[in-house]
Amino acid sequence: MTLLAFDEEGKAVPAPGVPRWDYVRVKRTVERLKLTEHQALAEERRKVWQKTAKLLDRYQKALSKASTSAAARQDVKTTASEIASLTKPESELSAVAKWCIRYSNKPALQRLIA
Repeated sequence: MTLLAFDEEGKAVPAPGVPRWDYVRVKRTVERLKLTEHQALAEERRKVWQKTAKLLDRYQKALSKASTSAAARQDVKTTASEIASLTKPESELSAVAKWCIRYSNKPALQRLIA
């Protein structure tokens, strides 16, 4: 079970739906390790979130046109590949990109997570 998540502001937060005990544990860990106090790191997380959100939007727009346009089908493939590369374990701040996809609350997008 994943306990730690990230929000659109780049802050480390408890994952949605964690039990109360784990919620408290995560909050205390975040405070102790000062995971939200490093502005530069939070800013980088925010940038990854924004980049992922823009790619998700582009992906959905291209997907809606894919049935009638070869260019849109190609854009779907290209964008999906870009999104997947952001979520690979070796990608910097990949957990942020994954949480951006999860928070989109669209099950069809979950398959884009590498």
